[in-house]
Amino acid sequence: MKTPLRTLGLIRTIGATAAAVVTLMLAATVGQAAGLPAIAWSPVTSPGTFDYGTIPVGDGESQTFALTNSGRAATGALRVSLGSATEFSITADACTGTALGPRKSCNVTVQYAPTTAGQTTATLAANGIRPPAGASITLAGTGAAVAVRHIYWANSGTNWGVNANHPNTGGIKSYPNAKKVIGKSITSLGSLKSSYNVTVPSSGAYNTSYDIWDTNYDYEIMLWVNKTGAVGPLGTSQGSLTLGGSTWTVYKGNNGANDVFSFVRSSNSTSGTIDVLPILKWIKDTKGWFGNVTIGDLQFGFEITSSSGGLDFTTNSESVTSS
Repeated sequence: MKTPLRTLGLIRTIGATAAAVVTLMLAATVGQAAGLPAIAWSPVTSPGTFDYGTIPVGDGESQTFALTNSGRAATGALRVSLGSATEFSITADACTGTALGPRKSCNVTVQYAPTTAGQTTATLAANGIRPPAGASITLAGTGAAVAVRHIYWANSGTNWGVNANHPNTGGIKSYPNAKKVIGKSITSLGSLKSSYNVTVPSSGAYNTSYDIWDTNYDYEIMLWVNKTGAVGPLGTSQGSLTLGGSTWTVYKGNNGANDVFSFVRSSNSTSGTIDVLPILKWIKDTKGWFGNVTIGDLQFGFEITSSSGGLDFTTNSESVTSS
């Protein structure tokens, strides 16, 4: 009987010791958790996500996110990152490099600017080490295609206008214009002049220009009388010259289909007269970029890249004379 009693006592002792060990381990684990930072992003539109909603392509929407530490210890120096989706960009960051203390917050601002229609997502994350801390939130947004709208009016072929609505994205969207067909070779022309008077917006991205073609559409001569916004001619600069009543910077390039010679006026003008024939002769005789080509279309209008919300372009008057 003594042996079983000793065995039973041993079992009880071991059991009591194990319970004490478990209790100690539990207390240590809880203590460690209580001493860690706990960070989270806000606001959210659903758990773990913030949705910017639907934004027109070419526009942008910004949102400021707060990163809050609800733990009992400061974070290590934080690093904020954003996914590779180019539609999302961090425009302000007061969190990176910060050791965020208990019950403290810092802010990060992210802009969503869709370039195409459809939904895009990205992950906004913050991470720190020593002690470890991490938080992430999914950002979502939907780009909406913008309806391209032109509202034309015309009293005549030389007095007309357009209200154009194009998104704030790159690339030429339209060239509303009026044209006259010349139908003469350069050497057979005695004169070729044009006068213009326009009213154009102070915003957007566009140029007001003549677009002159030979009859085979091998050569394009552009005369930019004014420009606004992020626009520029094709090709490389060939220097400056004064010709046809204006001072120009000349560019020479090729768009894959035809040669393009662009003359960009040194200062913007909304009215004036251009003597076109000396410019054509300079290209032919001085530079030798083409021969005695026959001039076909002479167009005048507005080459529009962006005009978000609808902008007015008006040709108050224009005339073309040739002999």
